[in-house]
Amino acid sequence: MKFVGREAELQNLHEMLQENNQVAIAAIAGMGGLGKTELALQYAMAHRENYKGGICWLLAKARDVGIQVVSLPERNLT
Repeated sequence: MKFVGREAELQNLHEMLQENNQVAIAAIAGMGGLGKTELALQYAMAHRENYKGGICWLLAKARDVGIQVVSLPERNLT
């Protein structure tokens, strides 16, 4: 299945993530079923070579996002 028709959104996301040379954080918001997760996934797959430190996914509904951020090194370095 080819991902098409969201080039403007992908470009906007790319521009947002290029604004900072140290850490890139972006959120995609909107009603359910609009393809936010797929948009993020497609961007991550297309640009993963640009993010040498890696790409992480935070689950906003699962628990406090701050706790997820703080626990990233523990989960990935142990």
